[in-house]
Order: sequence, then structure tokens, then C-alpha cells
Amino acid sequence: MIHSILTNPTYTRYLTQGRRRVKSYKVHQIEAVPHEKWLEAAGTHEAIIDYETFD
Repeated sequence: MIHSILTNPTYTRYLTQGRRRVKSYKVHQIEAVPHEKWLEAAGTHEAIIDYETFD
């Protein structure tokens, strides 16, 4: 739980989608997606922490 909070860029004004995907709807296995394929939008909400501190 703590690891997911500390690695989630949503707290730095970045809305991220597509970080994980379901391999198959029948098996329900979740796999991580490479960072290059994430969908990111900056400035969608107020930041809780600045990016330099987060990084």
C-alpha cells in the first residue's frame, strides 16, 4: 500500500492512465505496462507534493 502511494505520480498534478492492464478477462491477471505507454496529462488538478520532492 505504501509503495503504491510513493510511486503514484497522481500526487504531483499528473493524471496517469494505463499503468496496468488485465491480460485476459477470463484469467484476471494484471500486468504492468511500461512507462512509455502510459497516458499522462499534466496540470489536471492541484498537486499535493511538488515533482522535485516526489522524484
